[in-house]
Amino acid sequence: MKTIVTTYWQIDIPDDWVDEHEGDVVSLYAKQGVGTVQISAAVQERPLRTSDLRNIAAEHIEAGAKTEDITLGDFQGFTLSYSSDNDYWREWYLLAEERMLFITYDCDLGDEGQEEDIVEAILETLLCK
Repeated sequence: MKTIVTTYWQIDIPDDWVDEHEGDVVSLYAKQGVGTVQISAAVQERPLRTSDLRNIAAEHIEAGAKTEDITLGDFQGFTLSYSSDNDYWREWYLLAEERMLFITYDCDLGDEGQEEDIVEAILETLLCK
C-alpha cells in the first residue's frame, strides 16, 4: 500500500494503483482496471451539514438516485449511483468538520461491479489532514 497525502485528506491505495494530481483533483485507478476514482476537496469557514451535501446532489436525488448514508474513515455523508449514456457513476458526498469531499467513480456500464470491493476498501482509509 502507498499513502497519498494532500492538504486536506489522505488515503491509502494498493501499490498497483496510480495517482495523478491535476489542480485540486486527484485521480486514482488500477493500471489494469476498468474505472477511475476522482477526489476533490473544499474547505468552508463553518462546519457543513448533510443537508448542504444533499443540496449539492439535488439534481441526482430529484432524478431518482437513492442515497445511502455512509462513514468512510474520518468522513461521513452519503453515496448514490446512476447511469448516464453508456457510463456507470457512483458518487460520494462526504464531510469532516469544515472539509467536504466530492468523490466519483466512473466506468463503462456493465463493468460497475468489478472494482466495487477494492474502491470501498480504499475509501475506508480516508483521514483528515
